[in-house]
Parts: sequence; structure tokens; C-alpha cells
Amino acid sequence: MYKVEVTNKASKELDKIIESNPGRGRQIEILLYETLPNTPNPFALPNAKKLKSEENKYRWRVGNYRVIGEVYNNILTIEIIKIANRKDAY
Repeated sequence: MYKVEVTNKASKELDKIIESNPGRGRQIEILLYETLPNTPNPFALPNAKKLKSEENKYRWRVGNYRVIGEVYNNILTIEIIKIANRKDAY
């Protein structure tokens, strides 16, 4: 199991999404606080993809939003660094 840490910036981005799109914001919350921590291999989820440009960075797709995280395997931690609409995520 992995520990999920959300940066302050990502948390603020999530708050904005919840205000503008509560349903999608709730789906992102479920991913962050229920799915990722309780899945033995969160990188095998159907909405997960390794980013080619960066080592140890993955993205999880939630509708038009992308949750981008960096993985620290030696301590089994996923740090969520960005949550953004697809057009602004990369």
C-alpha cells in the first residue's frame, strides 16, 4: 500500500475544481483518498499512465482532469504535485 501526500498547491487546485465541478471534484477526492492508498499497485489502474518526459512521474485520468504525482518507491509514497484540466496539465 502506498501513502498519498497532496501538496498545498494541488490541494488548492482541488478546492477550485470542487467549487466549479462538484461531481468531478468528488471523483478526484475518491481517487486520492480511497483508491490510490488502498490499491496494492496504483500504477496498474486503467486510468494510470507513466509520463515519458519525467522519471517516477505518473498521471491518473479523471474525466478531463489529470492528477499528476511523483513516486518515491523506497518509502512507498505518492506525492500529488498537480491537479489540472487536461489542456493545462502538461
